Amino acid sequence: MCLYVFIFWGGGQEKELYVTVKESTQLISKGTTGLATWNAAFCFVKWALANRDLFAKRTVLELGSGLGFAGMAVCLTCKPKLYCFTDCHEEVLVKLKENVQLNLTKDTSSVNVKVLELDWTEDSISSLDDVTVDCIIATDVVYDQALVDVFVKTLRTLLSMNSSAVGYVASTIRNPETYQYFCKGIEKEGITREILELPPDSRQHFQPCTDMHTVELLKLCLG
Repeated sequence: MCLYVFIFWGGGQEKELYVTVKESTQLISKGTTGLATWNAAFCFVKWALANRDLFAKRTVLELGSGLGFAGMAVCLTCKPKLYCFTDCHEEVLVKLKENVQLNLTKDTSSVNVKVLELDWTEDSISSLDDVTVDCIIATDVVYDQALVDVFVKTLRTLLSMNSSAVGYVASTIRNPETYQYFCKGIEKEGITREILELPPDSRQHFQPCTDMHTVELLKLCLG
């Protein structure tokens, strides 16, 4: 494991924002991709900084949080009412909790935070019955076609729990066929999508990430 400190500025911030992440030096480690921070998370954070009002005072749930970079940045800048980090891999959840405790202290954030185990392949949405989700976030989770169907069904279930809920999914398009399969899947589930424009500098300031594939950010609504 290695310690990275991400520093960025923008979106009306009065000072630089620091997010410290403990992560693996390998993109795939211990049978999961969740122990590294991926490109779409960086791009999403730059967009979120410019659209903080969409998350302020709202309940936000992140699917496939991984090490928590995107969610911690949102908590530090956008001030949601509640932020739920979720993942299913045991080792990822351990490191996720460590990163959340490292960054979201009483001195840095007043946001109510939960770290939850959520497996898309199982009926674990019931654990969220006491949470009314306003915004759903996911970054770089559309990469394995075998997981697309359960991801889409999870999205639909969460969106259906609140008629005004909105989803934001940022994806690095490494395999166009897999991404098109995802887009067709959400259409079949009655989920509408809108492509959002990413800031032109969304790839700047974030090293050591060197993946230069196209990143697309979708806004998703039900009906």
